[in-house]
Amino acid sequence: MVISEWSRSWVLGGFPWLYVGYTQIDSWLSGWAPYLGIYGVSFAVCVSSGCLVLLTTQEKKRIRLCVSVLAACWCLGWLGTQVNWVRVSDTPLEASLVQGGVSIHDKWNIKLLEGHLANYLNLIEQKQDSDVVILPEASVAYTAHELAALGVWEKLSEYPADVLVGVFEEIQDGDDVTIYNSVFGLSERLQTYRKQRLVPFGEYVPLREQLAWLSNIVEVPQNNLSAYKRPQELITLAGFPAAISICFEDAFPDLLVDSLNSATFIVNVSEDGWFRKGLIQRQRMQMSRMRSTEAARPMLKVANFGTLAAIDHEGDLISRSDRNSLDVKVYPTYGATPFIYFGGSWVMLLITGVLLLGVIYISVRKRSNENQGSKA
Repeated sequence: MVISEWSRSWVLGGFPWLYVGYTQIDSWLSGWAPYLGIYGVSFAVCVSSGCLVLLTTQEKKRIRLCVSVLAACWCLGWLGTQVNWVRVSDTPLEASLVQGGVSIHDKWNIKLLEGHLANYLNLIEQKQDSDVVILPEASVAYTAHELAALGVWEKLSEYPADVLVGVFEEIQDGDDVTIYNSVFGLSERLQTYRKQRLVPFGEYVPLREQLAWLSNIVEVPQNNLSAYKRPQELITLAGFPAAISICFEDAFPDLLVDSLNSATFIVNVSEDGWFRKGLIQRQRMQMSRMRSTEAARPMLKVANFGTLAAIDHEGDLISRSDRNSLDVKVYPTYGATPFIYFGGSWVMLLITGVLLLGVIYISVRKRSNENQGSKA
């Protein structure tokens, strides 16, 4: 199961949703996350489930072994929740999370663009007592170039608070136009993060030429985006380097590993107007909490037409709101958990090695028992 979950994170672009380990975010088994990430938690769940099933047998030796393995599994998980993996900053980061509550249909209405932008500028201006103001993914339907022409970047740079804005970015190269789903951070300078993992059939259409008919049936704004593949610098906000993820990028356990050695907190911005509030919102919150637990980093979540939330470095939900703004205080952290230090690839090698040793052990025991039975 663990190997299949890992495969789902990269096969055909990857869609790592509903891993079994997310069910344990509030149990001791979540303590495996700083060691081995979500894959380790899923592995611990599988081992625990297997031991509980084997406990129904009547073989005393097997019962003792299962109890020992089960106890070790949960004790190691509990130990992981007790270790201070990182150093917590003495200086808090005061953040204002802001969303306009604009429906996905109204956002792209040309007649309403000016009003949406004015509303966001007003909300930002009201939050200047904070260190940073964070807006959601593609907060307005203007492009970054259009905002520059309107003088928005210049206006925001005059405010005392740093600002993080999600907006589409068009880059012209001759006759070719590349569109990125980007986030712009305004601090001492203008900084950019471009989305690396796109939603299939939402932000791009796989095999576009062969599936052109689908685009004609289902009209999705900006479904011709490009994924940014090159390394990116961290965005620094209020003096703290941040690891940025857009939309379902926070579902990929390995995506932020490289940046989290230097980043002190995580920001996830998204557009939740595509679906109603319900199971998907709660599933996304579980995944975000697991990312914080794996990395021992606090996270700020800002979703248009969705939930605003702050998660601490232990994966606990500090505060949340479904209103237009939420003022929170988080403490950035320094250092790295084993999962961040070694990365997900080493985790899968380790788990695969343990599984192979288990198969070899069972095979040897089975052959030994057969030999003893034949001699008898």
